[in-house]
Amino acid sequence: MPLVWQWIGKLAQLGCVTVALLFVSGLFLEGLLRVAGQKPWGPGLVLSDIVPDPYSGWQMRPNVQTGREQSITNNFGFHSRRDYSLERASQVERVIVQGSSVVYGLHCALEETLPRQIEKALQARGVSAEVLNFGVHGHSLLNTLGQTGAYTLQFQPGAAVIVLDIQMCYPEEPIPVPSAQLSVGTVKQLSLSEAAAKLGAPYFVVLSALASPSQAQERLKWLLKQFGKPQEGAENPSAAVHDQDLRNDTQGRPHLAEADVAEPGLKSLRASARSRRLRSVLAGVLAAYAETGVPAIVVTPFGPYYAVTDATLAKFSLHHLTPFASEYGGFREALHGELARMTADVKAVAMQYGAAVIDMTAENRKLRGDPPTYFSRDGIHPSPAGYSYLASRIVPALLDSMKSRRQKGT
Repeated sequence: MPLVWQWIGKLAQLGCVTVALLFVSGLFLEGLLRVAGQKPWGPGLVLSDIVPDPYSGWQMRPNVQTGREQSITNNFGFHSRRDYSLERASQVERVIVQGSSVVYGLHCALEETLPRQIEKALQARGVSAEVLNFGVHGHSLLNTLGQTGAYTLQFQPGAAVIVLDIQMCYPEEPIPVPSAQLSVGTVKQLSLSEAAAKLGAPYFVVLSALASPSQAQERLKWLLKQFGKPQEGAENPSAAVHDQDLRNDTQGRPHLAEADVAEPGLKSLRASARSRRLRSVLAGVLAAYAETGVPAIVVTPFGPYYAVTDATLAKFSLHHLTPFASEYGGFREALHGELARMTADVKAVAMQYGAAVIDMTAENRKLRGDPPTYFSRDGIHPSPAGYSYLASRIVPALLDSMKSRRQKGT
């Protein structure tokens, strides 16, 4: 028995020495990184903005009341301080706005979001209106289909606006796994080590790197470049480096392996398959509104896709388009070709179900600047001015639908 205790004691000593060495090594590495000008950038461990939902995949977490306006949600998870009931008040025009974080209003104050600007514009025209923000980070049309069938119709809307972006137009189906629990969208459960890293990320550079490996790689590349080739006036990369799947060469075109190059004649076939998927899901959304007598308005993707340089374009979250670059002969060509295809698909389905379409193609071509004034630096989410302009295009269509409904007595 004494021999056993001796071994236990030695193992305990070895464990303590190992922990001490790791701690000292971590402090040494932390010191080196601080001397190199690095600072912690991790966001820390906070409640997820989204929660699993059995119908739409995931929804915004309800009743979030923080000091940051862009994180506030109400009793139903809408980006709003106001709570709503399912029943619409008499003489009040209720409008549903659906979409991704573009509709939610990422990084925007509540008054600057698209639904609030639509509501204010309607009220300025004498319409007693309330506009509900059903935008959810990361949603595609497949999520919108579940959201429509399960939730939006219960709020008795007088009109629905579906604001599309490129991500929205690529429905991503979950992979069915027999006898296994399906993963829910972007909701991820952290392991103990991941949680510990995120807890310390705002305070230690080393833990920030463990919590955000992709950002750590970008910073390491920058440090190595500075070590190998000192440059005057070189700037430390921003802490807010975007996670992205798109990697470009010097011409701004994505690298493609030879095996990825599409065979001649497959372009139209593959595009047709994407069109059928987009049309089928959008048809489900518009059919739900058509069958219940709710006028629907669909807005095609709005973005600076024709004005920016290849270098800026690489920063946009357009990874959905990367696999199609070989079909079109380049990434930019794929972007423009897919935008034209999406717009045609949306118009065809909308015509079938009597929905109005606001085609933003002409506006996209007119945008200037890098990025244009109407967009934030990520090129995807509009600025407050961009939301205001988008609202100015949507409101006349809403007024027309309200007038038509009154004439029909519905």
